[in-house]
Amino acid sequence: MTRRVVSAMCLILLLSAVCGAQQTPIGAVSSAQHQPGIPLVDHTPTPMPSFEGLAAFIAQQIEKKHLKNVIVIGVAGPKADEPTQFGLELGDKFSAALARQSKEFQVGERGQLRDFVKKNRVSDVMVVSDALANWIAAKVGAGGYVLLKFLKVSNAEADVEAILYGTDKDDGKFLEASNTTIDLSADEYLNGFRAIDSDWNKETYTREEYKQLPPDRQPSCISCPTPQYTQAGRKERATNEMVEMDLTVFPDGTAGDIAIIKSARYGLTASSLETILQKWKFKPALDADGKAMAVRVPVETLFQLY
Repeated sequence: MTRRVVSAMCLILLLSAVCGAQQTPIGAVSSAQHQPGIPLVDHTPTPMPSFEGLAAFIAQQIEKKHLKNVIVIGVAGPKADEPTQFGLELGDKFSAALARQSKEFQVGERGQLRDFVKKNRVSDVMVVSDALANWIAAKVGAGGYVLLKFLKVSNAEADVEAILYGTDKDDGKFLEASNTTIDLSADEYLNGFRAIDSDWNKETYTREEYKQLPPDRQPSCISCPTPQYTQAGRKERATNEMVEMDLTVFPDGTAGDIAIIKSARYGLTASSLETILQKWKFKPALDADGKAMAVRVPVETLFQLY
């Protein structure tokens, strides 16, 4: 069987759907449920009586697995593909609690982590999404990472799960999981689950401007080589794996502020990201005066085996 990779970039069709739509919160670009870029693992989390107890348990597991440094990724919001301000703050809180428990390991500072991903032209919302958790951990040299997830949210409390992974070549390696219930104030429930404050969910152009943008002034691809198929993907004969993302095409024709909406397994998400960051070049969008301007567009890469 001959193996091929097909990378499909759907700019024009998807742009036409975006230009007439209302500006949506982060994650609402795709109605599909977010699929993590790590293998699904059956596990039964160990329940803990408190948030501090949750951090203490994960700290014990980090030391047991002899991890020297870890980072905390997440949480998003009640919906896994919609990062929220409360999720960002809860991730910061857990990271600090984990640092207080650490004796033999270090915990990466979350503010520096957000700055790092933005410097690498990836949106800071990826620090509250598991789609690129393993990629980020590998980039910063962390031996492992903790994902925080909301299991259930009501108007009075939220069930939160912490999952420990070891950083791996393609996808994270599941190590341990635990969960607890936290109380929610009325303000946290009513106002905390708003879209995260990030450049990624701010308009790079007005809807009226975009409606007037003819096809010859829309961004187009000059060179967009296909992402490399990973060894893990070949081994598993993975096919029809799609990565959906939003990115900004800047006036200089580079892509950045990338946020993964739907990820693929077997390291294919990271492969797509690296190829776009390093090799893709665009003809930028043009404003009414013919000057290059930044626009945000949805992009898909599709991996298929033949």
